Amino acid sequence: MKKFIFKIWNFFKRIGSLLYKIFFRKRTSSKEKKTPPKKIPRGLKRELEDLKGKLTNFLVTYSVKNGVVAETNNYKLTKNAPNLYKIEGKERSGRTYSIVISTDDIINSSNGKISGLIRVSEAELNRALQYNYTTLGDFLANFQRLKLSERSLGIVYEKQVQSDWKEILSWKRFWKEQFLLKLSPNVIAVLLAVLDMEFYQFFMDIATEKQKRIVVDELFFLNQQVNSDETNPYTKNLGLVHFESAEDEFKKVYDFIKEKMEKETS
Repeated sequence: MKKFIFKIWNFFKRIGSLLYKIFFRKRTSSKEKKTPPKKIPRGLKRELEDLKGKLTNFLVTYSVKNGVVAETNNYKLTKNAPNLYKIEGKERSGRTYSIVISTDDIINSSNGKISGLIRVSEAELNRALQYNYTTLGDFLANFQRLKLSERSLGIVYEKQVQSDWKEILSWKRFWKEQFLLKLSPNVIAVLLAVLDMEFYQFFMDIATEKQKRIVVDELFFLNQQVNSDETNPYTKNLGLVHFESAEDEFKKVYDFIKEKMEKETS
């Protein structure tokens, strides 16, 4: 009788073990399969390459010289000249619109004639009219708030104008190091994606190994869109699409370090 009871107990024990494997182990393994592998940074060059590709895809206006940039059932955006666009569309109510958009003060040159569009205040314009000018450059020099692009400056002054930031390349190493220390790793990561290879080489030559490791992480976060408005709307760090803020910060630090240099040498 004891042997019989022992056999029955073993039988139900095996059944219980089998049912546990079927209903519980499978669930656990299926959950493990559904959990995506943890992503890790893949190195500076790889992360930067991916980020530059995303920036190119984002800047659709840069890829079109003239013509239609974007078109939907509701609107059409066309590019008429560098930095000059027009958006046309129809609202749900039936009202139509046609608006000219300028992304910069516009200076163009064609067949020996300079044309364009700039925005100044009435007071500045009237002050400028108090003098006589022989060149366009002399006239535009009156408008302190006017910030022409490198391309526009080249047209006005008939010469190749080098970006101010490249002056950094001729600085002594101490000041180069101070410049990088003043920029946050997040801003550096965005600038690496936006600026040309000369800034990349500058960073690689001057940054410490610790700085490089931190910036690799920042590039990784940018690629994962950790700093996007949707993912983290309260972050103080910049996402890739806010690169103009990184450029503004770059200019502030550039001006700050240059001022310190000039004070020490005067």
